[in-house]
Amino acid sequence: MDLPRRTARVLLVDADGRVLLLRSGPGAEHTWSAPGGDPDELVRVVHDAVGLTVTPAELHLVATASGEDVFVGRRPRHDVNTAGATDWAREHGLGHRWWSVAELQFTTETVHPAGLAGLLDDVLGAGTRPPDPRAP
Repeated sequence: MDLPRRTARVLLVDADGRVLLLRSGPGAEHTWSAPGGDPDELVRVVHDAVGLTVTPAELHLVATASGEDVFVGRRPRHDVNTAGATDWAREHGLGHRWWSVAELQFTTETVHPAGLAGLLDDVLGAGTRPPDPRAP
């Protein structure tokens, strides 16, 4: 019997409280997700996926759900560099974006992990939520 494989994601949060998500998937079926993979290789995964060097001490476990650990790493804004990405990631990666909590709350796009807006809001603390980006 095969045991379920654990995975982990890293929520890279910038000084403005935005999280970096990567877009992948075909056409209209694309999704947005935090960089992730094997929990024992998260430091390498983050570097390969977005060109950012982090240390294990900078990553803090904030949630575990459905066999996936979610870590947060606070960093200044970072220009993504995918030069170290795997061939698969370069072929399937469709871009990246820094998302605010409000944008995550009101998006109609598919975002992983599920419930990311609430989790990010909890991580950032009460009273840090930016206004609704749809407001005039």
